[in-house]
Amino acid sequence: MRSIDGGMLILSLLLAGPAAGDESIPLPGEHTVEDNDRGWGEVVFSSIEFRGYVENTLTAEWDQDDDRAWFLNGIRARVNLCGAPNDYVDFAVGAVALLYSGRTEWEMAGYLPLEEQAKLVPPDPNLGLPGTTDLLKAEFETEVYFQEAFGTLHLPRFRLRVGRQKFYTGTGYAYNPIDLFNLQDPMDPTYEIDGFDAALAALLLPCQTEIQGLLEFGERPGRWNYMGRLKTHALGWDLAVQYTHTVRERTDFVSLNTSDGIASAVGGGAPARKFRWHLIGGELAGEFLGVGFHAEGGYVFAESLGASGSLARAADDHERWLVGMDYTFESQVYLIAEYLRFGQGRSETSDITLNDRLGALTGEILSANRDNLFTGVSYPLTDIAEISLYGIVALNDPSAVINPWYRLDLLPGLNLWFTLYVPVGGEKSQNGRAGTSGFTRLKFSF
Repeated sequence: MRSIDGGMLILSLLLAGPAAGDESIPLPGEHTVEDNDRGWGEVVFSSIEFRGYVENTLTAEWDQDDDRAWFLNGIRARVNLCGAPNDYVDFAVGAVALLYSGRTEWEMAGYLPLEEQAKLVPPDPNLGLPGTTDLLKAEFETEVYFQEAFGTLHLPRFRLRVGRQKFYTGTGYAYNPIDLFNLQDPMDPTYEIDGFDAALAALLLPCQTEIQGLLEFGERPGRWNYMGRLKTHALGWDLAVQYTHTVRERTDFVSLNTSDGIASAVGGGAPARKFRWHLIGGELAGEFLGVGFHAEGGYVFAESLGASGSLARAADDHERWLVGMDYTFESQVYLIAEYLRFGQGRSETSDITLNDRLGALTGEILSANRDNLFTGVSYPLTDIAEISLYGIVALNDPSAVINPWYRLDLLPGLNLWFTLYVPVGGEKSQNGRAGTSGFTRLKFSF
């Protein structure tokens, strides 16, 4: 059974509440961000700026198979360098360094129901597949990379940004079903993501309207992804429509890890199946009688690029949409709720396959369930402390993830977080045999 990197697993399994927006250090290009357009705005700095943060996260997870806790300690540092030599050009670079120690690899089989585990087979050495050996040893893992590195040209009514950058679409908090360029983790939706290599152009029109075009650079021009988008602001509401073309990969876990799948795999491989998606979608966000409303959604026309193996369902056309609302009471209690409809999800627990379970675990699909509910409540205890409770409910299993959360501002620029991830539901549900997890994070921003 294929293993998964510990750092990625924690992000995909832990349900973390939202970090306070005023405490985060802006990423390159986020000094002045337009409403509902995170990461693309007028850069206002006129000289070189240097900023960043260092954080330490200690994670603990209870492994049901081994009946003991495992630990991962992660140190993450980010530095940003931004500048604008004149009124027409700016640049920004963001670099990230990571150091993990402790249990840095997990076997994904441990999260599957016992019935699913029994179907897995030791791999044939001739296939070159990862084995199911014990990888639960203490070790170190490091990585340094550029999270963003871009330049922007500013002309009257026109902007062009080229390089590694961030660009988001959608209004959802926990999910963004129309954003096919970013892997957003609903279990930690506010945590920063990495940029991608692309060119982004915007033409500013009258009446607060803008046309945007995005081209993501791939391995070769025939595999580049792109998007066209029209957005506007009218009567107090933000509105947008878009078309997105992407080539997306799904791992055929059945062909990789089961005897039937390996026997039927052409050439004895464990293929990453490719699918072309055409998404037509839109979004809106606004307020009515003090209640915030947001929605996004679209329809995907999908096709398989070659053999689909056991992933024929991944080539099905489907709808994907989200509606949500939020409200802040006079007592400063904040409530949020969102409903996600994922057309390729399953309506019955008995229909969930190995590909569904591991696709959801690794982030290749939004959910193994068709219908999902995200809810949250938060309350500031004092000026420096806040408690929150968030949850994701898979309505078709049914199952849930419950996440209590506590944040403390120790000093200006120094913050402390505590959180727990508590899965609820039977082992045949989407959560499988995932155990209770949690982390504490100390972050210093400069």
